[in-house]
Amino acid sequence: MITLKAVAAEAGVSIRTVTRMLKNEPGGNAETYKRVSAVARRLGYVPNIAARNLKIQRSNMVGLVVAARGNPMRTRIRTELQQRLESAGKHFISGTVSDQEPLLIDMLREWSGLVHDVVFVAWPHACRPARVLAGLPVRGVFVDCLDDPAYDVVEIDRTAGIREGVERLIKTGRRRIARCGPNIMNRRAGFNAAFEGRPGARPEKHEVATPGIDYQDGYDAGPAIVKRGIDAVFFETDALAFGFYKYAYEQGLRVPEDVAVVGFNDTPAAGYACPPLSSVALPIEAMAEQVLAMIMTPGSTPRHITLPTRFVRRESA
Repeated sequence: MITLKAVAAEAGVSIRTVTRMLKNEPGGNAETYKRVSAVARRLGYVPNIAARNLKIQRSNMVGLVVAARGNPMRTRIRTELQQRLESAGKHFISGTVSDQEPLLIDMLREWSGLVHDVVFVAWPHACRPARVLAGLPVRGVFVDCLDDPAYDVVEIDRTAGIREGVERLIKTGRRRIARCGPNIMNRRAGFNAAFEGRPGARPEKHEVATPGIDYQDGYDAGPAIVKRGIDAVFFETDALAFGFYKYAYEQGLRVPEDVAVVGFNDTPAAGYACPPLSSVALPIEAMAEQVLAMIMTPGSTPRHITLPTRFVRRESA
């Protein structure tokens, strides 16, 4: 590896002069700057960022650990985090989470000295953070993937927005309301909460299970929804809802007149569907703000922040 000493020797100046020239500090000689820059390029000198960060005990680099196969929600969270980090003068290095602790430890060990904060947008349930992070000079911030009071955590309360959306269906007089999906992250809890403590007669509560959360799963759920006479559905993802939209169109069903529909994730396509899809929105921007605050102002004790989802009403419900 080419060092500052090698560049200085080749350029015929001191190491201090090379450092000043490469940092473009004011007051330097223009000819010397050109000579040092040319030598550095010719030799292929690359600054040792990790060593420099260790020396000054800070880093403008942040580690970002994501899932090997991201879903649209996680992708949106990652993109928002990257934009917030860059706007704060931070840069990021990305890695893929592994469910094998030795591989995860090796990746974080390679980052030592380069990053101090590591943001986990995904975390394998089989791994213990206490074992993975033990002895490593990195601090973990977990984004909606871990519930552990020993670490900085920002999580989403999915119940609030789901309850609000289903309550909207109940208030509009729907009598047979279903939850459709595989019960992702206990979304059943938010659905059930809308029925609890309501005075008078309650609408019938149904469940339509699906093997997945994508368009085809929503389309395939259509016959069961129609057969049971269901007049309103909370779909656990917008993709499920869009799949049902296609089935309803083919069968001549009207949304919301025949079947009211509420989705989850409030993807950008929700506002452009026909009719526009009512959906539960995630607090992605607020999550990114909280993560950035944790990185910029480290606390003496771990912080656990829970942000609620919210219902966005459109023409489908």
